[in-house]
Amino acid sequence: MSGYKALSGNLFSRKFGGTTKGVADPFISGYFFGTFESLPTAVASSVPGISAVNLIQAGLTSVTLPTANLNKTTLDGLGGNKWHVPAGIDIGDTCSLKFVEMSGLPYFQLFHTWFNLIRDIRTGVSQLSSYSKEAYAANFIYAATTPNGSTIEFACYMTGMFPTKDPFDIYGGDITAIDKVDYEQEFSVDYVWVNDKWVKDKAATLIKSAETGKSALIGSTPTIGI
Repeated sequence: MSGYKALSGNLFSRKFGGTTKGVADPFISGYFFGTFESLPTAVASSVPGISAVNLIQAGLTSVTLPTANLNKTTLDGLGGNKWHVPAGIDIGDTCSLKFVEMSGLPYFQLFHTWFNLIRDIRTGVSQLSSYSKEAYAANFIYAATTPNGSTIEFACYMTGMFPTKDPFDIYGGDITAIDKVDYEQEFSVDYVWVNDKWVKDKAATLIKSAETGKSALIGSTPTIGI
């Protein structure tokens, strides 16, 4: 952020590209990583031969995060004049993750299993023999980086997450629509921690695990299949 030290040189142009006094790089979106730290036992083994945690991390194409709002209360003055002061906060309690569905429908298998674990669509009751939130919810770590895929710009940790949809309707067909299928799953979120040091430490561990894949790509030869 050293480029912002010379803000006075950019007050007119608002340009930081090297032709004015202060130089700084904008935040570039689209470089991010995320996955669940762990999953319920039945969900973790829902796709045979594949780590469900790795499946989520490898196929994640979009993340919509919760937001925080500061509510206000309105007070009335003489003659209809109004003034405002802060009231309580309202933290968003939903997020969504998007994946490109693959042949064999691994994302359907994973999230259909998770949904039915909580409430079976045939019976309306849980499949868990010992029912507790600890058994059906999970925590998610998310990190946005600079374009080098390593330097963390933003990180958040969402807890108590569980799916709130079983979107099998996306597999319906239209003879005129020949395209990929995006699998988007919506989740309930209990709480979100943003950019705390311990959150960034967790994010750094996530990035380190992803970087092993980057190292494998450098100097590798093309292959077909998985």
